[in-house]
Amino acid sequence: MVFHLLLDLFFPKKCVGCSKEGIWLCQECLENILKEETTPLRLVGKLDGLVIGASFKGVLREAIHAFKYEGVKELALPLAQIIVERLTQFDFPFLESVLIPVPLFKKKQASRGFNQATLLARVLQTELELTLLEDRLIKVKNTPSQTTLEPEERKKMVKGVFCWQGDQEEIQGKTVFLVDDVITTGATLNECAKVLKRAGAQSVWGLVVAKG
Repeated sequence: MVFHLLLDLFFPKKCVGCSKEGIWLCQECLENILKEETTPLRLVGKLDGLVIGASFKGVLREAIHAFKYEGVKELALPLAQIIVERLTQFDFPFLESVLIPVPLFKKKQASRGFNQATLLARVLQTELELTLLEDRLIKVKNTPSQTTLEPEERKKMVKGVFCWQGDQEEIQGKTVFLVDDVITTGATLNECAKVLKRAGAQSVWGLVVAKG
């Protein structure tokens, strides 16, 4: 408690969008992000569909960068709320659905200290009242940064790097909402979807905060 008070004293929170003090992403900046029109995409590769919060630009880009690379974990709440808002706009049925975060390789997660997708999924678990399955979908091989790779190269890079280590009954015949922060080409989400369907999932939808 004292530690957090000292942090707020010496490193006060400021909105990544407008620098308003006391909060990492203020309501006005959040609402501006949500003004961007978006609709669910269906049949995206191995995914049955994809829900995108907004484009990876401006304030949202700054927020995700602070969350992911600067360790501002409190941003998980407003970033996940962007996904919740999109889902509630489109009246998704949640019966027989579970949440699964896109995993990081264990050494990368240890280095970062957390998996951003897991933090987002935990917020979604509370907001949507869905079952969260952590540590079942595993990344078994490390992959280098994909930022400079072409789509086909990304697809080859992630092939065979994920596996399902949970009980098949946990996802058998269910809809899986696969959670991540950003999608670029969709290679990672599609590879995860392939593994989950092989393990028994009926359908797999991607839930991402932003599209790069």
